Amino acid sequence: MTRTPAFLSSEFCQSCHQFAPDGFALNGKLLENTYAEWKASRFAREGVQCQNCHMPDRRHLWRGIHDPAMVRSGLTIVARDGASRYRVSRRARSPVPRGFPQ
Repeated sequence: MTRTPAFLSSEFCQSCHQFAPDGFALNGKLLENTYAEWKASRFAREGVQCQNCHMPDRRHLWRGIHDPAMVRSGLTIVARDGASRYRVSRRARSPVPRGFPQ
């Protein structure tokens, strides 16, 4: 198997995981804005590529919001008995894109 440097860069993911500014949107928010969210994150600034989490060992495991283990690794849910509200927050070590509440 040939190892191509392009596959190791988050820019490779952009063509499938980023709509154009005039692309499909719901209530003014792009339905696929993952690449732009990554690019604006501390992970991009630190050189962490999409593939580091979503393609471990160079396998596209489709680890995203539909993967319970991936979601658990990036969210903390705090529930207190009798509370009228619950808080869902991101863990600092794992990005949860797509405008998920902080």
